[in-house]
Amino acid sequence: MENEAEQQIINELRHIRNEMEIIQNDIRQLKKEQHLIDQPKVSWEFLKMVQSFLLGFFGVAMLMILLGVLMIIMRWLGIY
Repeated sequence: MENEAEQQIINELRHIRNEMEIIQNDIRQLKKEQHLIDQPKVSWEFLKMVQSFLLGFFGVAMLMILLGVLMIIMRWLGIY
């Protein structure tokens, strides 16, 4: 009788331990998913690269416009 009761208690404890392991695995999985959710969709490196490209592009465009204006002024003054 005692042996059967002990065996039942041991089985219940094993069942509880298995349930705890399942819960811990679920928690780990949720933490991984949360980490994936927390990551930004677009990396900061990509945004910095786009920003550098745009600054360079518009910088060159402004230099071209200034060069054109300078050439117009020089032609108007008769230097070029």
